[in-house]
Amino acid sequence: MAGNPGWQPRHDDPLFILAMDHRESFGKTLFGVTDDRPDPAQDAAMRAAKKLIFEGLRAALPSVTSGRAGVLVDERYGQDVIHAARDGEPPVVLAVPVEASGHDWFTLEWGEAWLEHVAAVKPDYAKVLVRDNPDFDAARREAQLNGLAQVSAGLQETGVPLLFELLVPATQAQLGQAGHDAGVYDRDIRPGLVVRVIADNQAHGVEPTLWKVEGLETAEAARLVAAQAKVGGRTADLIVLGRDAPAERLDHWLEVASQVDAFTGFAIGRSIWEDVVRDYEASDRGDAAADQARGRIAERYLGFIAHWTPCVLGKSSRYARTQGRCPCDLHRLLAQAKKACTRSRFCITLLGRPRRGRTPAQAVRDEAQAGARTDSACTKSASLASTPGSVSGSTP
Repeated sequence: MAGNPGWQPRHDDPLFILAMDHRESFGKTLFGVTDDRPDPAQDAAMRAAKKLIFEGLRAALPSVTSGRAGVLVDERYGQDVIHAARDGEPPVVLAVPVEASGHDWFTLEWGEAWLEHVAAVKPDYAKVLVRDNPDFDAARREAQLNGLAQVSAGLQETGVPLLFELLVPATQAQLGQAGHDAGVYDRDIRPGLVVRVIADNQAHGVEPTLWKVEGLETAEAARLVAAQAKVGGRTADLIVLGRDAPAERLDHWLEVASQVDAFTGFAIGRSIWEDVVRDYEASDRGDAAADQARGRIAERYLGFIAHWTPCVLGKSSRYARTQGRCPCDLHRLLAQAKKACTRSRFCITLLGRPRRGRTPAQAVRDEAQAGARTDSACTKSASLASTPGSVSGSTP
């Protein structure tokens, strides 16, 4: 991998992707672009916004003490981010999309030249976004599956891993079965459909390295999907996508995924930066506003990481096995407090004292200094909990 030679994400060494490959929706919802045709001013604003989002990720990097940070960004508006991700220090895992934006069925962004773009960028992953459902039109599905098989084969020849982002929207009939309750569909119906779609892709020769799937409501459902991803001895892993979900629901999805070994991280985008960019564009866009935006993005990104890391660190401990809890639950509670306080001028640093008057960006910088203490304390807690005779009946 570029900047990460030989590294692949694992459950205990996860990949945390900040996704910003949105194009058509990015321009429409935040910059007033119509028909996916920005004027020069809109184009420049979109490019600047993606740089700002990436700077927020950079601000968070000193505090990412477990796993690797990644960015998913497009060539159209994110070339500056691509260069920064490839050439900067510390290294950031880079993924780029090859699908065209705003299409219901899979379409290549660059037509027959798509593989030339991949070769020029040299990303760590090439991503496809696919909307599928076993009850969709059979002929259209077959054409899509065949096209995806060609992409998979092309990437295998070039040695670039495939990141397959799968959305399984409900048909009207399926939504009716769920009582027209999207939550019931997500919980009771979608997991089985995801398994069938993955199996159909595998039968057509589509072999991703990573499946990027919508969050699952139960560990049982997550294991069901993971089993299909790895059927036949396959080595594919999975990450959780954000789907612009509220933070509370994303926290739940991450906590579910952190219980299943085949899940190796997340890719979250709009839930982290969409309203931040909107607020920044409505401001004077001065240095103070930019600094605040970077800090808010960094804090939210780190908050989602906190909902993954604790369970991983405590997973093998005797305390976790006997009590069914992670020995670092304090990490999660503090992450929740941090998320709440970033809306005000009272910010909390993990294992530190509250400080009045700090901006979010200043909080991130302060947290970087405390990060080593936090990680050390958490690792020590897990180590003590795994030592025979060290577990008491109380929470560490």
